[in-house]
Amino acid sequence: MTARATVVLLCVAGLFAATGLWAWQTHCEQYGLCYHACRTAANGIEYFKTTGAAHDKSEWIAAGASPGSECLALLSVMKKRYPGEQVAIDYVNLANERKPAPFYQYDCFFEIKSPVFYSARNKACKADSQSH
Repeated sequence: MTARATVVLLCVAGLFAATGLWAWQTHCEQYGLCYHACRTAANGIEYFKTTGAAHDKSEWIAAGASPGSECLALLSVMKKRYPGEQVAIDYVNLANERKPAPFYQYDCFFEIKSPVFYSARNKACKADSQSH
């Protein structure tokens, strides 16, 4: 009788295990549980972190021109130089070099920020990927 009860219990346990495995395979994709977690662009941007700075000089301009507008012109150049990064003007200084008045040159300093993506389970994550 004990052996018969053991066999029945094993059969019931096997049935529940098979049902659980079927349910897992059926629903893990639906709930995103089939994949490993990692930081990838597909998960979205969590925040930006400062990764560096850049510097460039404006063209020689007349004294009446705005240093802000000169640095804005350089900002588009910097954005092309750092694709996928967030580039912003940090500060502007009058350059040390001067031509005879009324011409000036400005030092434009830029802050470079990189995106940090959310850590989440995603199909794009590899099995050996580690979340940071």
